[in-house]
Amino acid sequence: MLEGLDVELNNVVYFKNAKLDITRHPFTVISGHNKDSRISTETSNGAGKSLLWSAVPNLRYEATPLATQKKRKDILGASDSSIAFRFKGNDGKTYRITQTPSKFVIERDGKDIECRIVPLQKKKIEEIFPITEDEFYSYVYLQSQRPLLFQIAKPTE
Repeated sequence: MLEGLDVELNNVVYFKNAKLDITRHPFTVISGHNKDSRISTETSNGAGKSLLWSAVPNLRYEATPLATQKKRKDILGASDSSIAFRFKGNDGKTYRITQTPSKFVIERDGKDIECRIVPLQKKKIEEIFPITEDEFYSYVYLQSQRPLLFQIAKPTE
């Protein structure tokens, strides 16, 4: 089973340099307030919660949770932006995958595995992060934009 350790965002939309440790609890809840909101300083809308968690599926599937198969959207824009996800793999080794707008860097136990061609990088990421997009949104990242049948079905169903 994969075990997430931390997520880093550098120059991704509003996050200039953010690192989130996700090892403290088996269940992670993120909350926040948008102090710059025109509506209220206590609103949680626009605080960056979804953006923060969009980093993992963006790195693995190159699309945010709101993207559909017809309209894929990557949250990396600036040439100096990056997303890094560190996790323990099924083999017990610690991996760190860093995504930039042009490539991926894959490290195993702190050492670059030196996979240099993007199609091969994507294949390697698929091997060490072997969860399909449907499985990810069914078991790992539950949200209203990608509802599961048990969330929207009638009780008899």
